[in-house]
Amino acid sequence: MQKKNTVSKREYIARYMHIVNYLRRRGQANFAEISELLERESHEQGLKFTISQRTFQRDIKEIYTLYGITIECNKRSGNYFIAEEEETHSNSRMLETFDLYNALKFSSFYLPLIQFEKRAARGNEHIFPLLHAIKNKLLVKFVYSKYYTDDSENRTVEPLLLKEFKGRWYLISRKQGEESIRTFGLDRISDIETLRLKIPAGKSFNAEQYFKDAFGIFVPEKGEAERVVLSFTKEQGQYIKSYPLHHSQKIISESNTEVRLEVCVYLTYDFLHELLSYAENITVISPKKLIDQIKKVYSLVSYK
Repeated sequence: MQKKNTVSKREYIARYMHIVNYLRRRGQANFAEISELLERESHEQGLKFTISQRTFQRDIKEIYTLYGITIECNKRSGNYFIAEEEETHSNSRMLETFDLYNALKFSSFYLPLIQFEKRAARGNEHIFPLLHAIKNKLLVKFVYSKYYTDDSENRTVEPLLLKEFKGRWYLISRKQGEESIRTFGLDRISDIETLRLKIPAGKSFNAEQYFKDAFGIFVPEKGEAERVVLSFTKEQGQYIKSYPLHHSQKIISESNTEVRLEVCVYLTYDFLHELLSYAENITVISPKKLIDQIKKVYSLVSYK
C-alpha cells in the first residue's frame, strides 16, 4: 500500500509540474493540447498522467494551493494561461526543485548519470509537518539537541518560517509567549508534535523585511547593516556576478584584473565565513571593523 501511495504522489506532483511548465513555454494552451502533452509524458516516463477535464479543474486548484500560481481560462478561446502577477521568486524556486526531483528521482533512466551529495543534511522529513503548522498557525513542540553538548531540551514555539541556507533547512520561530526570534536547525530536531493550540491572533512576521540585510539565517539583536566594499579577482568576480553574494549586491567598477562591488549586510559569522572561503581571490576594502575581524581570524590560524 505504501509503494502504491508513493507512486500516486509521484504522478500528481509530476503532473502539476508538466502542466505549469507547458503553459510557461507555450503561453497558453487548450485542454486537448494539455491532454496530448500528458499522454506523451505518460509513455515516456512510465507513469499515468492522463486526466479528465474534471480532474484538470481540481489540479488547477491544487496548483494554486501548493505554489500560489493561478491558472486562468480565456472563455472566448478556451485556452488556459498562467496569470503573470502570481509568479514569485519563491514559487519559481519551489517548481525548480520539484522539476529537478522529478527528472532525477522519478525516472531511473537518469540515475546512473547523476551523483548526489553524500553528506546531505538530516531533518528534511520535518518540512511538511512544520509547513502545516505554519500555515494553520499552530504551536509545535519538539526535542532540540545542541551541536557542542550532549544536552537536549524540550521546546514549544510559534513556527513562522522555513528558511534554507547552504543546503540546510532552519525553522524561524518565536518562543511561546515571547517576541524574540529563535532559529533551529531541522537536523537537530526530533520528536516533533503539532499541538492543537493556536498562535495568538494579532501577531505578525514580515520575513522579507526581517532578513533584508541578513546573510544566512541569523539577524543580530543589536546593530545595523554595514556597507561592505569588496574587490575580487577578475575570474572570481565573474562567478560572483553570475551568483551574487546578496540581493543588495551592486557592481562599483570592473577592469581587466578586478571586479569591485558593494553589499549592505550585517557583519555576522556567516558572512565572515563566506568571505574567508574566497581566500586569495578577495580583498576587503571596507569597513575597517570587518578588515580587523578577518586579520584576527588569520592571526589565530597562523598562531596555531
